[in-house]
Amino acid sequence: MRHASPATLAVILCLLAASPAGAAPATPCPSDDDGPRGAVMGYLTAMHEHRFVDAYDFVTDGMTDGRDRTVWAVLQGRAYGPGKVEIYGVDPRAAMVDGDDTSCTHHAVVPNLLSARDRLNIHGAVEFELYHVVREDGRWRVDSQETLFDDPAILHWFPGTEIVEVDAP
Repeated sequence: MRHASPATLAVILCLLAASPAGAAPATPCPSDDDGPRGAVMGYLTAMHEHRFVDAYDFVTDGMTDGRDRTVWAVLQGRAYGPGKVEIYGVDPRAAMVDGDDTSCTHHAVVPNLLSARDRLNIHGAVEFELYHVVREDGRWRVDSQETLFDDPAILHWFPGTEIVEVDAP
């Protein structure tokens, strides 16, 4: 994976700084189990390398809309190819508590900083993502993904991050 270009940094610049007052950070999972983060990393690595058949092992039926491995992998390839999707940086963080499952035995949220670009966004961007993961049949799998745009939500899941928007040159 390559480093972010100056153009990407012009779109969104992330500086580590103290969280402003009132931004309550998410609660880390009590266990040092790398299962939730490992599932996200496995999924993102396979997607980055266009190994969609392998990425299927890291997602739930809900994430695939119930499609079988071959059909889902073909659909991912069709989206990535013409869309010129390029993932050039991922930074999954430690798993966080998801809802009432404070022990993170069945559900967790894995925040991720994604650096990517596509046909419609040629300069790329840094995106703040949340991966909701669940334990199914003894394995952690990605059940859904959401992209955060709201500063309070970003500060909740990515404490210590200041978002500074910079006009592109």
